[in-house]
Amino acid sequence: MRHRPTVRPSLLPQGNRLMNHIRFVRLLRNTWLVALLSGLSSIALAIDKSYTVTAPDGVKLAVQESGDPSGPALIFIHGLLGSHLNWEKQIGNPQLQRYRMITYDLRGHGLSDKPGNIEA
Repeated sequence: MRHRPTVRPSLLPQGNRLMNHIRFVRLLRNTWLVALLSGLSSIALAIDKSYTVTAPDGVKLAVQESGDPSGPALIFIHGLLGSHLNWEKQIGNPQLQRYRMITYDLRGHGLSDKPGNIEA
């Protein structure tokens, strides 16, 4: 014979409690969706322009620009094993949108090419 767990009826939502529980769950779901979509839209709007620049030795460097193209320039340079993605929060910050923000991937990092010559 199988043992069936017993649940006290007082712990289960019933009547108005059930309706309030359902409303609460729907509210949480909708709030989560709004937060998710607003976060994704800010990331999507953060990068205005992407292109590559070819260095004299032929290595292509990935460059991203965002913000006001006529504003003062801010250049973000990542460290070892990083990429332009290290600066996502700064690029998405509304207070910095008055600047022309430039990020790029160092050679061999992110979207930039890896040099073929070790001395490059």
